[in-house]
Amino acid sequence: RYELMLDLLKPISFLVMDNFGYSWSEVEALLNALKPKPIVAFLDYVNMIELLQGQNKRDTVSEFIRSAKVYAVNNDMAIVVLAQINRSGANDNRPGLHHLKDSGTLEEVADMVLINYFPVRYDNKTFKGQIAGPEYFEIMVAKIKDYGHPKIVPVKFVGKYYRFEDLEITNG
Repeated sequence: RYELMLDLLKPISFLVMDNFGYSWSEVEALLNALKPKPIVAFLDYVNMIELLQGQNKRDTVSEFIRSAKVYAVNNDMAIVVLAQINRSGANDNRPGLHHLKDSGTLEEVADMVLINYFPVRYDNKTFKGQIAGPEYFEIMVAKIKDYGHPKIVPVKFVGKYYRFEDLEITNG
């Protein structure tokens, strides 16, 4: 299985940068240097960016997010920015947009915001109030530009493989 997975991943280019404290100018320079230019960049996670001199965390994150949005639009690519839920969001029944740590600008600027929720770690209830099974996981589409209201997509989380699958819904 491992060899099969490696064969599937061969045509995909990955660049993993596990240092932290990048500024937007460093991320931009890295993206500009990549050949071919990626169609999607994942930035994990926005709360670890380097603080700009004389700015607080909120202002720095705001500037970073706005710069990423402009870059994505100008370069016809997607940028997926990961953020952490603040402590009150982690302790409340369900996290929402207002729980994005130091990242109010994410809500404002993003075309789409997805929030992961694993009920087993909290109250063990689905969004419909039912008891959640150990593999039940929810992806909340908290914002989707020009589309409509938030939606919750229930999925099956297969922890052994860190994979999500369609959830079989049973009536009864």
